[in-house]
Amino acid sequence: MISKKKYMGLFLAIISIIISVLFLATFNIGIRYYVDNEARETINKYIRLYMLHDDYTKMYGKNGYYFISGMYEISDSMFDISEIEIDENDSYDYITSLEKNLVNHYTKNKDDIEDFEIYKVNLNGKKIYFTSISQKNISKEYSETFLFYIDTSSVFYMSDLLCKVFILVIIIIVLVSSLLGFEVGKKLEKSEEKLRRFFSNASHELKTPLMSIQGYAEGIYTGVMTDTKGASKVILEQSERMESLVEELLLLSKIESGYLKLEENKIDLLYILDSIINANKPLTTNIEIEMDFPNEEIIIIGDEKQLYKAIDSIYSNAIKFTKDKIRVSIFKNNKNINIIISDNGQGIAKEDMNYIFDRFYYGKNGSTGIGLSLSQEIINLHKGKIVAKNNNGAEFTISIPINI
Repeated sequence: MISKKKYMGLFLAIISIIISVLFLATFNIGIRYYVDNEARETINKYIRLYMLHDDYTKMYGKNGYYFISGMYEISDSMFDISEIEIDENDSYDYITSLEKNLVNHYTKNKDDIEDFEIYKVNLNGKKIYFTSISQKNISKEYSETFLFYIDTSSVFYMSDLLCKVFILVIIIIVLVSSLLGFEVGKKLEKSEEKLRRFFSNASHELKTPLMSIQGYAEGIYTGVMTDTKGASKVILEQSERMESLVEELLLLSKIESGYLKLEENKIDLLYILDSIINANKPLTTNIEIEMDFPNEEIIIIGDEKQLYKAIDSIYSNAIKFTKDKIRVSIFKNNKNINIIISDNGQGIAKEDMNYIFDRFYYGKNGSTGIGLSLSQEIINLHKGKIVAKNNNGAEFTISIPINI
């Protein structure tokens, strides 16, 4: 089975080749049509000139040609037309090899070549358009035959050169398209893998409390569970856990769909941090909490409820993995307000560092749930960012721009 990254690379390469081939074919057909039309039109103008010349020669004598040439000047063509006078006694030492070949071609086929008809031949690898015009001398002692021809090889040379450049560009485009397709396919595979992992871990996170609730409920119903008060407590706790998880999922869905609108008010980040620390005191009785706060208020414009949720999730994560100490500090510089929450636990496993903000990522120390992912989304909505690293334990830095 072809992987998505290979499929996308192949697909974009094929599309690029098809488009490029169609472009080249259209370009070549267009050039050939234009050259053919322009060459024939130019020769036709000379044919009309000589037809007029023939009529005026009868009226004005030898000066008829010069009179008409002056009136009927051809200057609006991309081609220069050349003229050869056919003379059976001429050795043609003064003409080019191309012209000699044209004369030879005419001499061999003159019985089949009619005056004023335009012909196209390949001579010396060059495309030549020509016509023959025969007319009697003014004294009618002998007839003169002229070949008028156009060498279109320079135009086709430029056309071929452009085609080669286009082919080179096509090769580059195909390679770039293949690489882009490969990257797009790779991202699709990663997205699908994340989605599979998300549903797998989400179902696990939901199934665990659900099974606990179901087990205790069945125990109460069948009379096997005699401690109904304790069982009810477990059911209540697991229900609250499921409720919290569902609320987080719904909140993430609102954020991604753009339905979550922040309530922008002036809020004091010191107040939020104090509230979070005090609310979690029952869980930190055996943990040293070190606070490094300034004496002044730290005011920003934001959504107090959502920022509380985001920072509380990171603080709860520190409580979960610390050994016996958590440090919370806040400071500001010219652009940002920075909140640092660190613990002295084992830190973040190296293989988990790039995935800790993924939803339901199951790392070395177990599932991170959805809390950190939700915190990142909320901070992003405030145009901030979260950075995680190890510094004698896990350390999370929240940076929020000063916007007042």
